[in-house]
Amino acid sequence: MSGSWGPIDYTIFSATLNQLLQFKQLFTLTPIALVNLHILETNQNFQFPAGTQINIPFPTGYNYLTIIPTFSMNAKLTNVTSFALQQNLCALAGTFSAWSLQLGPIFSKCGNLGTLKLNVFNQTFPLAGFGSSQGTTSYVTPNYGVVPEPATLMLMGTGLVALGYRLRRGACRRHSRRAG
Repeated sequence: MSGSWGPIDYTIFSATLNQLLQFKQLFTLTPIALVNLHILETNQNFQFPAGTQINIPFPTGYNYLTIIPTFSMNAKLTNVTSFALQQNLCALAGTFSAWSLQLGPIFSKCGNLGTLKLNVFNQTFPLAGFGSSQGTTSYVTPNYGVVPEPATLMLMGTGLVALGYRLRRGACRRHSRRAG
């Protein structure tokens, strides 16, 4: 409510309501790289994320294992959409002006009336179009270490005994020559 009375301009009360509408959309793409190892002999599958170390126990009764790797790439897309309505109110009371003089305002206040937020959409879905590829087949043999046979151990033991006897006999001869 404002007006003029002769050379005097006045505002008794003035209010302004500002509204701000915000639209926010957030997309997130999450890639997932997987490795699948298929062991042909036991028909077992081991699936794990790429970059992860795993231990595969070697089954007894096999001399080797045939491992067929498959690498796959998947992805998820997340979409979060929201609206927000923010309201601000400014109130002004008691301004007077005449010629080049101004008096007031007696009262001036601005404030936030609040924000109304509305989540419209929040969904995650898998993306199509990513495939898998098969790697090179590998053959793995167990590493049990070298275990000597009993005959090899007996031959080595006999050789050490003969060497010890020869060294001792040679030491005894040298000692008897010095003494005599």
